[in-house]
Amino acid sequence: MTTNQVPSPSIPTPILQFIRDRFGSIHQQTCLPSRNNQVLLLDTADGAYVLKIEGRHEGAAVREAKALAQLRDMGLSVPAVVATHQNVDGPCDPFALMTQVPGTTLLKLIGTGEESEACSSAGMELAKLAAIKADLVGPFEPSDHISGKIYHHKWCFDWLTHSGREHRVLSEQWATIESAVETAPRLFSICHNDINTGQILFDGNGCHLIDWETCGGGDLLYEAGSLAFNLAHKGASSESISVYLGTFNFQAGIDDFQKQAVAPWSFYKCVSAMIWFADRGENNQAESCLAMTLNLYAGWSAAG
Repeated sequence: MTTNQVPSPSIPTPILQFIRDRFGSIHQQTCLPSRNNQVLLLDTADGAYVLKIEGRHEGAAVREAKALAQLRDMGLSVPAVVATHQNVDGPCDPFALMTQVPGTTLLKLIGTGEESEACSSAGMELAKLAAIKADLVGPFEPSDHISGKIYHHKWCFDWLTHSGREHRVLSEQWATIESAVETAPRLFSICHNDINTGQILFDGNGCHLIDWETCGGGDLLYEAGSLAFNLAHKGASSESISVYLGTFNFQAGIDDFQKQAVAPWSFYKCVSAMIWFADRGENNQAESCLAMTLNLYAGWSAAG
């Protein structure tokens, strides 16, 4: 979710009436882009709130509301849920109404004087997930999670090969990379599962993680590697990325063996992003990810 405004649809009457009764008149509403839900930023007489009305992913609003409540109890800086459809008398579309958290996205801080501090804060906040059980929001089978990730990235590489975009260094070393991921240590916990620089807000004192629609059990080392890739892809300096990883590793208690997992997962994430952009015809972005893929592999293999 970003702050880019898109045409604002009407709020269903039961939800609108509930918000007016509870929080007063709505002065302004701004529709925010989202792949899964209808998301509105509401400026009310009682303050600013984010309204998420469930879309194509059934149960997403309920899952996010449940997760946010428990994550806040466990010390994470996430939005506070103030109401859901369960607070409404009568039939109503599933929704979650939550506080708008302060700050500027990490994406917008890249290249500024706050980049390094914000990256360190992001690592500190992400590390808090290491202490949370993976079954926070429902059943979780670790082996299925890893098999799914490996299958997905095998598909990505097959697509790269069959579309004539194969590079010799990727082809020759794929078995080594695949083996590194399959045998890498795991750190299973609750994960955001869509972590990126647009989902992290920095307010000068700390970071807030938003948009937990796809949260669930996962491998936190994969999550850490995903954010490392996203930081690099968006232009963060190598020094800031090292600060982020150093803070995450220290705060989460990551040992030397577990640290080995972050680099190959970053590589896998880079391949995935490359295919994502290529599928959508965004060739410049795809080429950028391809160059990053080769650089990541060179750096990882050189490090042993």
